[in-house]
Amino acid sequence: GTVPLAPRGHPDPHVQEAFSRARTLCEQHGAEVSLKIVAGLAAIYIMRGDREAIEAFLPRCQRFASDSRDPVTILTGLLPLSVHAFFRGRHAEAEQLFARARLLYRTEDFRRYAEEYGWDGGIYAYAYSVWNLAVADDRVASMTLLDELLALSEASFDPQAIPLTLACRARPG
Repeated sequence: GTVPLAPRGHPDPHVQEAFSRARTLCEQHGAEVSLKIVAGLAAIYIMRGDREAIEAFLPRCQRFASDSRDPVTILTGLLPLSVHAFFRGRHAEAEQLFARARLLYRTEDFRRYAEEYGWDGGIYAYAYSVWNLAVADDRVASMTLLDELLALSEASFDPQAIPLTLACRARPG
């Protein structure tokens, strides 16, 4: 999944096929589905607007967010939960979840994980927060967070971070 992810992006059918195959193989052999597979599939489902698929992941994400002590695991659970709340119009709940995710994004544990993985998916906690706050009519908080997102994206190793930020920049106006 991660090899075609960088040049092709989540919406590419080959990327989804690679992540889906990895998930199937794990399940067939009784192995735990890795955080990278869960994060990749959740991102694919969110970007494709596949509500049914993302809702099937929510119980696992809830367990990650509430039962783990590992920042990477918690953040992996929080992002789909917060994005789901956002798209359901539960903006206060979404912001509480995004705020927790943003704190974990800044941990050294997550930095190491993201660099090893080759994808800075945690930055979406900031991007969706900017959008969520703008939709909730908190323009000042949205713009403040956008400035923070810009600084983070400029420091990110992921070449997708800056275009993501520029897309967010066009939204809260």
